Amino acid sequence: MKKILTAAMLGLALISAGCGSDDPKPGTDTAVTAEVNSTEGQIQKAIADTINKSSLSTGPIALDKIEINKLGDGYNVNVWAKLDSKQSWSGSTAISAIRLYAIPVYAGAYTSGQSITRVSFIVQGDLSDGKGNTHLSKVFQSELTAQDAKSYNWKNADSIDPDKLGKNIFIHPAFRNK
Repeated sequence: MKKILTAAMLGLALISAGCGSDDPKPGTDTAVTAEVNSTEGQIQKAIADTINKSSLSTGPIALDKIEINKLGDGYNVNVWAKLDSKQSWSGSTAISAIRLYAIPVYAGAYTSGQSITRVSFIVQGDLSDGKGNTHLSKVFQSELTAQDAKSYNWKNADSIDPDKLGKNIFIHPAFRNK
């Protein structure tokens, strides 16, 4: 039931975000910055392609950049996204949308065929302080290690519970349920 409500809330957010717009959503194409034939390029492309194939590619969250660093025998991947600041979000709706977006991010990385050690997913959004000043702040972060990723069936990613995906989760106080 919780998944159905989450999907319904996200669907409403997508509709209000203009999901049928002909304007391209920024992010996935510009996030692939490494040479396509390189390991880094293959990881970036796999993540961007998996997001593009999902229904979330035109939603209120846009892929911003993908940083990849060599870590031992594998790669450490940091995936950055931005929350659409034009949306009026309740904290729970925003976090539900972000958690759903994390599924294709992690799936893309761990099905890239490359040796991934850890993936961190970071979402930023424009927040206003008590004085009316707006600044870009981290609103969510989670990570998934290769060891934990092995327990997921990425071919059946639609069945993954987004609320149980990832560890070391940070949620900005403005987005926490009160």
